[in-house]
Amino acid sequence: MLTASQKKVWLQKRKKGIGGSELAAIIGLSPFSGPIDIWNNKRGVGDKFTPTEQMRWGNLLEYSIAKEWNKRNSCYKMIGGELIIHPDESWMRGTPDFLLFENDLHNGPTAILEIKNTSVFAKGYWGTDEDPKVPVNYVIQGQWYLHLAGLDTIHYGVLCGGNELISRTLHRDNELIDELMKRGRDFWKLIETGVKPQDLETEKIDGKVVNIVPAGPWDKYM
Repeated sequence: MLTASQKKVWLQKRKKGIGGSELAAIIGLSPFSGPIDIWNNKRGVGDKFTPTEQMRWGNLLEYSIAKEWNKRNSCYKMIGGELIIHPDESWMRGTPDFLLFENDLHNGPTAILEIKNTSVFAKGYWGTDEDPKVPVNYVIQGQWYLHLAGLDTIHYGVLCGGNELISRTLHRDNELIDELMKRGRDFWKLIETGVKPQDLETEKIDGKVVNIVPAGPWDKYM
């Protein structure tokens, strides 16, 4: 877990590019924020983001959840992820939770581990062991990290309701990654030029306002 000063530096670096969780917001697939929120944050305007109570506990419990996940799943060598910046396009960046190594650390990581802390009421979004699912915003986040790290496999360790640990695995989806790069590149130009993005279109479904999301390779995960 980062110290306060390390967190401040990390946030400053994060503002200089687009991360995995932000791509879902740009497309309209994040339940936490939208494209204007991301644009405002990168431009240094608007309200400061305040983590929810669940997010705070997720950060506090992250290593404990990861350690238990690792104990139940092959006992990889595990190290905390650091900010990865694409060598050719520096706006592409992200920080995986953990990198997993099968043998010697010098041979490089073989997979990524992302840790999530969710309520029992949201467990259904993760499917079942027989029909596993990953929420699409976390799919996008994970595929972005696979792209940056040059890896093919990402695992999710999910603590549900504080008392049930589930595991999900996804593999690299190059079609989705290509589209994320295109969307991210276009959005970064808006940030650089100071052109504010259009707000998301919405519609009402069963009395609930939802975003109208353009069709794309993320559809297969919804």
